[in-house]
Amino acid sequence: MEKPSIADLLPRKNPVQLRSRERYNRILIAARQVLAENGAFHFTIDAVADQANISTGSIYQYFPNSAALTLALQQQEWLRVNRTTESFLGDETLPALVRLRGLIVTLFRDESELPYRLALHDSEPLYRHSLHLIAFTAFQEDRMTRLLRSLLPKENYAELSPVGSAIWRAIDCSSVDVAKTSKSGLEIDRAADALSDVIEFHIHYRASI
Repeated sequence: MEKPSIADLLPRKNPVQLRSRERYNRILIAARQVLAENGAFHFTIDAVADQANISTGSIYQYFPNSAALTLALQQQEWLRVNRTTESFLGDETLPALVRLRGLIVTLFRDESELPYRLALHDSEPLYRHSLHLIAFTAFQEDRMTRLLRSLLPKENYAELSPVGSAIWRAIDCSSVDVAKTSKSGLEIDRAADALSDVIEFHIHYRASI
């Protein structure tokens, strides 16, 4: 995959009319199916057009290339993960570590449910420096750091920010690795619990010093 410029990733236009929105959603649904079946390295506009039973020209009205179309799918995924993170970490009726473990288990399971998510990870080098990815990562790291602040009140945000970043990256990378290698839900849950145990141990250690 040749890395596109930031300008190449911008959509050509956003759908406004109902008919345009329906066509746009149809393209995204077909693109998800093609990405899941063909993988990131064989994802093409032609294949999406065939799946959606529309012309390639209809797709090029919205997306200049396959990388821009993949990024649109990835933006949907980032929004889903943000909502999942907020639903767990924002629920203050539960203890913080319970919320964190629940989030980790859920994200690990999610990675294994849909093959296209693994293909999205394979596509990440195409938009690694996009503002969308930067904003998504910043949200996750900030949410994790704020959770740490509630558990480690003696430490300030600046001190905990690198820890929050490291925890989020560990969750992100580990969930992908587990999805690629695990064959059962039990294996996935065990891996999620193991990572949760390591993170909890570190938090307890920091609280004790």
